[in-house]
Amino acid sequence: MKILAISKREFEDIMIKKGLDDDNIETKTDVCSISITDPDEGDDVYEHHFKCDHQNVLNLKFGDVSKDITTEYGLCNAMSKEQAKTLYEFIKKNRHIERWVVHCTMGISRSAAVSMFINDFLHGDKEQFKRDNPHISPNPHVYRLLYNEYENDEINDPIS
Repeated sequence: MKILAISKREFEDIMIKKGLDDDNIETKTDVCSISITDPDEGDDVYEHHFKCDHQNVLNLKFGDVSKDITTEYGLCNAMSKEQAKTLYEFIKKNRHIERWVVHCTMGISRSAAVSMFINDFLHGDKEQFKRDNPHISPNPHVYRLLYNEYENDEINDPIS
């Protein structure tokens, strides 16, 4: 299993290199992609990104914060319980997939928490995950919300 937490720039480079877009991503049945963008970013902020969700693609918008805050740019929303539920269900539905690419702006915190949860949920090799993602510092709020969804699931395997 391979799970990567990467930056938006790395993600765009992969999309260009692999020639991925909304028209062909569903033919790539061996990979799942999760894109996390900031709440104040428009849908066209990235030149290369998936413009809609697919069976193996999920797009979410939330900030790298633990609670909703107001900044000089406006309201910055933290990941909500509803988003955690949507994300958890997406991961559960695609648990058979062996390759996951999760990106956020820098690839350090939000994507790291999601990637770490996926690795734990799918019983991935923790040491390999650390080698593949040495730069991460997972957002505890994001991980906690996902773990809460897992705990509330009536049918689940223990996370190691």
